[in-house]
Amino acid sequence: MANDVTALAMLDKDQISALREHADRIARSGLVPDHFAKNPAAIYTAISMARALGEVPETLMQEIFFIGGRAGLSAKYMLSRLQRTHAIRGTVRYVVEGRGTPNLSVRAVAIDGETGETIEGPEVSLAMAKAEGWTKNSKYTSMPEVMLRKRAVTFLARDHYPGALMGFLVVDEAEDVAYAQGRIQATTPQVATGGFLAAATSSEVVDTETGEVLSGEPTEAERAELERLDREGAQ
Repeated sequence: MANDVTALAMLDKDQISALREHADRIARSGLVPDHFAKNPAAIYTAISMARALGEVPETLMQEIFFIGGRAGLSAKYMLSRLQRTHAIRGTVRYVVEGRGTPNLSVRAVAIDGETGETIEGPEVSLAMAKAEGWTKNSKYTSMPEVMLRKRAVTFLARDHYPGALMGFLVVDEAEDVAYAQGRIQATTPQVATGGFLAAATSSEVVDTETGEVLSGEPTEAERAELERLDREGAQ
């Protein structure tokens, strides 16, 4: 994120003005999600991020979501980035055991793009999900293998290819932390002013058991866990 700020600071007034006009056009295009369309300032920063990542801005914005006021990337985008940057060869394979039982587990496996070696990520299981409180998310009941696959590929990327994440959170892991602590983001984020994606939105947080609307700020424990994930992604 610091690189994005530096890149913006190096632009002259005419370039900044042109970038703002471009952001306004994108906001009116109907090609980006509402949480960007309603805030051209967030688009302004997303364009700079896209340039740094070598991405098309409209494509990147389809894959950015907000958890606790922080930007997160979708798991499918993360996998796509592993492939397109040639960090891995081909695609990720999933070793699934205990399908249809409480002993379900998934491990993500890939071929390293540089060495050709087989790289295995940590095993992710339903037992782990229950112990960590992730199963408060009902999707672990309705589609457990899909959810475990998402976490398995994230673990693979964090352990072996942290540079591919560029320090970003992945939405699924951040959501699991929120569910584990009895908190979940409202489905439609309300974008705040300011323009930097790491703090470009504020969202209502709802207690998953009572339905009570809580503070949009993460708790101390949740903030600590999200900061830990950030540190891992930046290594």
